[in-house]
Amino acid sequence: MGDLYASALGVTVVRHRFIPARPRSYDGELVLLPPDKWGLAASDDPASAVLAVRDRLKCPPSIHVAVADGGAMKRWALRYPTHDAALAALRTPEAEAVEEAGGALFAAWNSRPYEERGWTTFESAVTTEVVARAAYFPRQHEALSRLPPKLIEIDEAPPRILHNLSEEGGVGEEQGAGPRIERIRARINAARFTGRGDREVVAKLYSDYITIVNNAFVASGEGVAGIYEGGRNDEGEADGR
Repeated sequence: MGDLYASALGVTVVRHRFIPARPRSYDGELVLLPPDKWGLAASDDPASAVLAVRDRLKCPPSIHVAVADGGAMKRWALRYPTHDAALAALRTPEAEAVEEAGGALFAAWNSRPYEERGWTTFESAVTTEVVARAAYFPRQHEALSRLPPKLIEIDEAPPRILHNLSEEGGVGEEQGAGPRIERIRARINAARFTGRGDREVVAKLYSDYITIVNNAFVASGEGVAGIYEGGRNDEGEADGR
């Protein structure tokens, strides 16, 4: 999946990070992706399946429970009287048990900021990785600079081209690639994922992609740009002292 965003040669990413306010029609609505072990997908009795969901989540009669995927019973909608009540339901032991069993329970409208979302953190990271790394390889940087921009923000008017992609990791170019990579890893670990196990999957995808990028730049035969600060001989040549 990350390769779609990552290509330095064939893809320009247009990023829109603004999350609009929750429409009133989503107030109080949660989505349930029940664990497979609940056996709802194999049920041919919708009424009994509704009762099973109510029992698992300890839903009072005031909570409307309905199948939301046309009968497959793999996606359910729960409507609470208020949005605060719905959010409170996400903090219950029953909600925790859903995730521990391999399912998910979450608000139908995700108002979480872009920067705190797990998959979007990964997508932004791989989008910028090659161009950010090329900042330390002059010939690669010069070649990539002739291509269309890699990342364009459209939250602003007019849209803004991001030039210093090293700062996408929260560090400046002068600090090197290592701190940027570690900062992104920390962001992935701190981000919120809906699916159980997604955090580990994304962390591995990012590490695997870092390895691919490292190998590609090594294979280019170009060394990392730097400034020699050692001793020099009488001819002004570096002598390694």
